[in-house]
Amino acid sequence: GAEVAGVAMVLLAVLGYSSASMIYAPLQQRYGAIAVVMWTLAVASVVLLPFGIRGLDDSSFELLPVVALVILGVIGTGIGRSLLVAAIGRLGSVRASIVGYLLPIVALLLGVIVLDESVAAIQVAGAAIAIMGGYLISRAKNTTA
Repeated sequence: GAEVAGVAMVLLAVLGYSSASMIYAPLQQRYGAIAVVMWTLAVASVVLLPFGIRGLDDSSFELLPVVALVILGVIGTGIGRSLLVAAIGRLGSVRASIVGYLLPIVALLLGVIVLDESVAAIQVAGAAIAIMGGYLISRAKNTTA
């Protein structure tokens, strides 16, 4: 049951990210990237607040995880998302999504550098396919912008 729920949540997240990218362009062009991301995060916080409150009984406060979450929230979500929304507004959602094709490469590099992991040939092949997909999309004529 937990695996099915996990897959459903991943599919819901993918659907949310893809549909959000389609509506970011006009919103960013009208209000700016920072305002769009601020309101997106505010609404998400309100929607997710009941789940956070429900989990308080099983939680304890520790400083290091809180600091990690603040850094991830400010840099990874706040600044990173603002840059992506700005790119979507300027380039269109299809071309700006090319950034996502770089994630496997970053994950491989961080795994090797930070976690001292080894890299299998299949992982390099997957990263190469991702790069090729980004390259093909970057060459396509953008008809949505």
